[in-house]
Amino acid sequence: MPKTLGYTRIFLSFLTKVAIISYTLPVEAASIAFSQISTQLNNFSHQPNITQTFTDTTTSAIALTNSSSSSIAQAKANFFVEPTLTIGEILSIATGEGSNYFSSAQSEAQIIGDFAVESGDFFSFEFTAAINSLTLVDNLSSNESASAAGELSFLLVDTLNPNLVYDSFLLTFNSSLPDASNLLNVQTSENFLLASSSLSSSSELTKNVSTAVLQGSFSYQFDNSTNVSLVQNKTNKGSVAVPEPKALLGSLFFVGLIGMKYRTKKQPE
Repeated sequence: MPKTLGYTRIFLSFLTKVAIISYTLPVEAASIAFSQISTQLNNFSHQPNITQTFTDTTTSAIALTNSSSSSIAQAKANFFVEPTLTIGEILSIATGEGSNYFSSAQSEAQIIGDFAVESGDFFSFEFTAAINSLTLVDNLSSNESASAAGELSFLLVDTLNPNLVYDSFLLTFNSSLPDASNLLNVQTSENFLLASSSLSSSSELTKNVSTAVLQGSFSYQFDNSTNVSLVQNKTNKGSVAVPEPKALLGSLFFVGLIGMKYRTKKQPE
């Protein structure tokens, strides 16, 4: 129990850190795109036989005369066996100032656990998920643009036949300026029980903000003995630019549940 509480403190500390970052972004930046997703899964009914993790980040920043830009991308993925616990977090920030710049940051983290379940078993766990998104431009008349988007998914699939999906959870968000688009959506099944949820989004002429904190549990009963894989995937992206890149808008990459491919690397235990 004390060890689990220790991991929980780490997770809550990260949420606090992100909240601070979101309010201390560089004030001199004319355009800001901020996207963050964090998750914790614990109290598993079964221990994993195999665990795998994967992380990837990409950044790009270009600035011409009298302009500046910067980008930050971070990704972490951890699967602890005793107690069985996962912690994942991704962060993408892009900023720019001036009359001619482009900045982009993209992050991805994936956590996979393979489990053996017997006939009649309930496979279950508890989860906490949080997202924060901010897009900000200084002046609508200066052709500034800012986009931030993200996707969090849980998939419970057959280990030998990943196309057999037992259940799934999907949270997506997409925000862009200057068109003031700000979407936040959750898709889930009756096997996911939300104990508490807080979702909010607001749109102004020059600023979009979205936040969500979800806490709950998942339980699924199996009729037959089998091996299953729990796949957690998080992706997000932030980009800013002047002048507004027409080809960039609407190209925020995200792959849905159908066709999701595994990009994994084994984590040493």
